[in-house]
Amino acid sequence: MAFLNMEQHTWAFTFGILGNIISLMVFLSPL
Repeated sequence: MAFLNMEQHTWAFTFGILGNIISLMVFLSPL
C-alpha cells in the first residue's frame, strides 16, 4: 500500500510539472 501511495505521489508530481510547463508555454506563446 505504501508503494502504491508513493507511485501515486510520483504521478501527481509528474503531471504537476507537465502542467506547469504547458501553462508556461501557453503564457509565452503570444510573445
